[in-house]
Amino acid sequence: TLDNPAFDPLWSTLEELDVPVGIHEATTMNVPEAGTDRYDNYLFLHVISHPHEHQMAMLSLICGGVLERHPRLRVAFLESGCGWVPYWLERMEQHVRYWGGASMPLALSPTEYFTRQCFVSPFADESVLPDVVGRLGPSNLIYTTDYPYPYTSTERIPDALRDRDDLAPDTMKQIIRDNARGFYRLG
Repeated sequence: TLDNPAFDPLWSTLEELDVPVGIHEATTMNVPEAGTDRYDNYLFLHVISHPHEHQMAMLSLICGGVLERHPRLRVAFLESGCGWVPYWLERMEQHVRYWGGASMPLALSPTEYFTRQCFVSPFADESVLPDVVGRLGPSNLIYTTDYPYPYTSTERIPDALRDRDDLAPDTMKQIIRDNARGFYRLG
């Protein structure tokens, strides 16, 4: 798992070089992946692998202390949507509160680590996006297209996000442009 101490030199190097980390699952890479022990149907595997692998990665990075030990490390969870994040943070918060003694102590809450160091990419036409913005704010959302995959109902994937009428223009600007500039240190 990503909290294995063997990875600490990597995290230290990335932090020192100010290089961000993009987390992505590997459904078709013939590696251990959520769901492969139960399904061989590609649709099933794809539905499961993206959010579940990201949830496990986020759990390892936050509750495994990686973000505690590497406070300047920036991580993006890419191409799994964003609707799962409020639920997952809440679940981690509850478990840290009630079962924290079974794991390493954390100086911050899971949500504070996420807010400080993590980004997640919403799908352009993800219906729960306004709810996620309401729960977490727009600062940790980073837009990706996953081109050429057909994740929206429009031909031009950027238009699917830009044409939404349920997000404020300044929120849209943050998600489409500003947050990526900060994540990648583009100025």
